[in-house]
Amino acid sequence: MVAVLHLPFSIVEQDEFRDLLLYSSPQLRGNDTLPKSGNSIKTWLLELFLLSQLVLIKLLYDSGAKVHISFDLWSSPNHFSMLGIIGHFIDSEFKARTILFGMKRLLGPHSGENMSYLLVETIKAYKLAKVLGFCVLDNAGDNDT
Repeated sequence: MVAVLHLPFSIVEQDEFRDLLLYSSPQLRGNDTLPKSGNSIKTWLLELFLLSQLVLIKLLYDSGAKVHISFDLWSSPNHFSMLGIIGHFIDSEFKARTILFGMKRLLGPHSGENMSYLLVETIKAYKLAKVLGFCVLDNAGDNDT
């Protein structure tokens, strides 16, 4: 709920929020199930992300197919430069898959060289080097760099 609704992690430290959870789930009363700190939520979400990343890496390798990447850079409404990185592949059951590998914030110039650091970081994180197929991006003039 905290992640889906974009609530601050520290909400779990608020008495009103804890009361709401205890009211809706009385079985939680009297045990240590509820986190006492926003750091617990952050830790749980990071663990879930890393577990999901491992599941995705296994799915990619079990497919035996090449993974093709498309990516694009744009500026968000809050003026952050964001690089979206998408993977495309056929899974082991011959189903076409499209996976969001990342929405990475780009610091610095909108250059091909600068974007390449984020792309290489993503390729390493998902262990794509041996299964990498084609990379496709939009028609910006500096893409050839």
